[in-house]
Amino acid sequence: FFDWLLCAQFPFGAAGAAVATVAAQSSSFVAYFALMRRNGHLRLPSFRDFWPSWAETKPVLSIYVPVAFIVVCVLSMYACMSGFVNQTQPLVMMAAYKIWITVFAFFALCADPLAAATSTKLPPFVLKKSSSCARQFFRRAASSAAAVGAVGGLIGAGILFFGAGAFTQDPQVIQGAKIGVLPFILILCVMHPTRVCQNSLVVHGDLGFYVCAQTGLSLLFFVGLTLLAGRCAIGSISAYRSMLLATLIFYIASFGTYGSRVRYLNRRLGG
Repeated sequence: FFDWLLCAQFPFGAAGAAVATVAAQSSSFVAYFALMRRNGHLRLPSFRDFWPSWAETKPVLSIYVPVAFIVVCVLSMYACMSGFVNQTQPLVMMAAYKIWITVFAFFALCADPLAAATSTKLPPFVLKKSSSCARQFFRRAASSAAAVGAVGGLIGAGILFFGAGAFTQDPQVIQGAKIGVLPFILILCVMHPTRVCQNSLVVHGDLGFYVCAQTGLSLLFFVGLTLLAGRCAIGSISAYRSMLLATLIFYIASFGTYGSRVRYLNRRLGG
């Protein structure tokens, strides 16, 4: 909302996006802090309690460090996509891509609730070593995530196709935003269950495989886009479509890799 308000309705440009991010994060922090304090879940510790021992810190870092590295890999992938567009596309398509990725990011966030549910509901089955329950939950969670991705993709495609005028008044940019609607839907359909698989790997504690797989997939994506940028003609729409296709292939490969690993780990619970 802040992005739309400060960038589209007020002439703040890129500075408006930065201000919107700070405002959103600040308001979220204040709201969560106030809610947790009100319910008695956040008692303020003493000064000494702010300095935990290494024994208390190590388990947190053992999860935080690999997950943070994976987040960096994912953000680097989106940075590569933006760099590819900036190097190969005219100004009109750069602006159109900004609209595309903004709408995509909004509906990509819809995967968070199911991913969080996986982190909450799957651990009891893992602790009980109930292979059947874990496999049943994973199937339902992945299917639900795919359905949510499909619905979000269709709604987002409708926004790109009929509502791009809310982001700009330039008719060429509006037409450019309509390019890549089908990959938009398909990527979301695959990306949402991929998030469920990723959180399942964290629940199983298989962070080593997660880091290695994400690193390999991200490197392949980066190399592929680099080679594609070197071979395509500047300003070619086919290059833009190829980038979106490469992104779809990346998520299909991610889902296949992580999904196969999670199914193996779930079956192994019974052993």
